Amino acid sequence: NVDWSTALTGHLNAIQGVTDNNKNRRLFLFGVALHCATDTFAHSSYTLDYKRINHDKEGTNSWDNKADRVNYIPNRHECAKFLADIVLIRAYFGIAATASDYTSALFAENTYNNTFYLRRIARYIEEIDSALYQYFKRQLDSASYEK
Repeated sequence: NVDWSTALTGHLNAIQGVTDNNKNRRLFLFGVALHCATDTFAHSSYTLDYKRINHDKEGTNSWDNKADRVNYIPNRHECAKFLADIVLIRAYFGIAATASDYTSALFAENTYNNTFYLRRIARYIEEIDSALYQYFKRQLDSASYEK
């Protein structure tokens, strides 16, 4: 259990002068949502030969892994940036996120270029919003790895 003051200032008091109020709580939660949403493209992605893109290390650097490298299948990063913009706009206006944020990030401006798959994105969108899934069925099914 972490209280709001600890969550807002960090365990090491890294953020100075942050007060516990509704605005900062909302921004903190949008930050968590932003992190989770964009991490979808880092940690729930698969190569076209169905290999999970993960934190396997490459080379001698402990930080050098495929999941967090923006230049490893760069379209993952482009889609994540588009989604981040949507989440930030929602945070600014205090509007709740929806499943359509993912379909917008993937398909609104043809951002997704079929160079990777997202694990179960079609299934998750269908469970959350079946009408949205039906509208984007072909694209979602093509972008999704359902195993």
